[in-house]
Amino acid sequence: MQNAHRLFLQTFMYHGIMKGKEVKDSHKRAVEHFEGTYNETDLVHFVKTVNDGIRPFHLEIKKAMDEVTESHFYILVNKAETSITRQSSDFNVNQLELFKKLISAVVESDDGLISSTDALNLSGQLEGVKMSKKDAAKLFESLKQKKWINEVDGSYYLGPRSVTELEFYILEEYEAATKCHLCQKLCLHGQNCDQCDVRLHNFCAARCFRGSRNAVCPREECRAVWRHAVRNMDGDEPTSTPQTDSQQLSQKTAKRSRRQ
Repeated sequence: MQNAHRLFLQTFMYHGIMKGKEVKDSHKRAVEHFEGTYNETDLVHFVKTVNDGIRPFHLEIKKAMDEVTESHFYILVNKAETSITRQSSDFNVNQLELFKKLISAVVESDDGLISSTDALNLSGQLEGVKMSKKDAAKLFESLKQKKWINEVDGSYYLGPRSVTELEFYILEEYEAATKCHLCQKLCLHGQNCDQCDVRLHNFCAARCFRGSRNAVCPREECRAVWRHAVRNMDGDEPTSTPQTDSQQLSQKTAKRSRRQ
């Protein structure tokens, strides 16, 4: 690695996670600071060079996407530790236990969501520990700021940092957790085949069925009709059912609110 790569890495060490635009800006600053010639298309090679340099330390900069907003992020991941306990430097034991309960509730839900009210009530389920809802709310706000969780329509879901950094932990700990058939990454928000266990991220489904008017399950042994709305990446009308998954998500969160 050269000095520009080291400066770029220092920014990642400080933030841990950055939006795509922030990474591009950091790349530009690092290159120009050392009087190099900046080219936006060099970012992929630049990140690869950094990753080659930090691989012996079990670190890697990974690209991730928010499963709900589909915003792009880059995350510095410690590959040597896969357990949630690695977050002990940021949170105390009680906070970690509440975070674990939140993860469990989200992963085992039907829609990858937990209402903010139900999340606060988890603070009363900690064994041998008392935590006020006020303290729980402060923790959730901190988790949101650090991109461990995000919020949509009054419900929490796991943010790109949790999905990426805690992927191994979640897949090992919860039978309900599955991978996307296309990208082979943890999928908590997506679409399921009606006839087999294939699951796709919404954005992966859009890629998989691009240009198709009659979408079918991508598993060769299945090929059942895909009965979900699929966003057409070319800007045409969605394939399959008329209701989009974002509309379904809003309906689910609205139902949760009415039940409370």
